[in-house]
Amino acid sequence: MPELWMLIIRRACFEINVALWSGLIAALCIFGLVIAPNIRNYQAAYEAESAAEISSENDLYCRRWHFPPGTDAYRSCLDDLHPALYKSAPKAGSKFTIRSPRRICGSRTEAGERVGSHDAERQ
Repeated sequence: MPELWMLIIRRACFEINVALWSGLIAALCIFGLVIAPNIRNYQAAYEAESAAEISSENDLYCRRWHFPPGTDAYRSCLDDLHPALYKSAPKAGSKFTIRSPRRICGSRTEAGERVGSHDAERQ
């Protein structure tokens, strides 16, 4: 009788193993036929959406500091935000990007030093 139970258990393990491998192969086929050809399109759409979101957040950040759009101060604020974002964000499209750096947008002195309340924190 124990041999019969062992035979049943072995057969069940074999059937489960075949079912799992069949499911994996089916999933790989679906991935290869449906998802893989469109990866570049998905990536481009994500990057466009991410860029629009970052641009919107940068716009809100500069407006919060009372720089009206279209002024030199506003353009300077946006120019200051872009390099800060690219230096602090990891490369290769990581989903963890820093979108609102803690920099005060403002003027620079003649020597090129930033003027703002966060200057003391950076030193």
